[in-house]
Amino acid sequence: MCQLHPLQPRPEELFSATPLLWQILRACPNVKVVISSSWRTTRNLAELRYLVTAGGGEDLAERIIGVTPFISRDPDDHNRCREIEILQWLGANETLWHISARPVRWLVLDDLAYWFSIPCWSLYLVDYRTGLLPADVPRVIARCRLLNFAPFRLSAASQLSQ
Repeated sequence: MCQLHPLQPRPEELFSATPLLWQILRACPNVKVVISSSWRTTRNLAELRYLVTAGGGEDLAERIIGVTPFISRDPDDHNRCREIEILQWLGANETLWHISARPVRWLVLDDLAYWFSIPCWSLYLVDYRTGLLPADVPRVIARCRLLNFAPFRLSAASQLSQ
């Protein structure tokens, strides 16, 4: 799940960036969402879908396909924790979602770099003070397209040369 509000949001800031996520998802129709937010520990998938899509993104609800597992760990050591949870989800669901191609292409929008390897090419880091911003939208869409999440066409000549 991308950072849809600042890390320490005021009540009116909760999920304030969901319209930006909707823009990304509408521009990249092949993208599916797996939630890796701490919200997943207190809410089920249906509740999370509602929180992320209410108010204009309801058509995108079915693209939220799951939540990562919560891995018990040392409370003082969060190093790579989200990355490990994401990789565990990918491994457990590769046949269900036809993601067996290696390397698996995934992109995470998060605000805490230490939850991932350095460097983590799959991480799009957002500012923890603001969450996802309008300036991030075209950058995230470009990253999705770079990873071929968005539809694209190959010419016959380029298909033959591959």
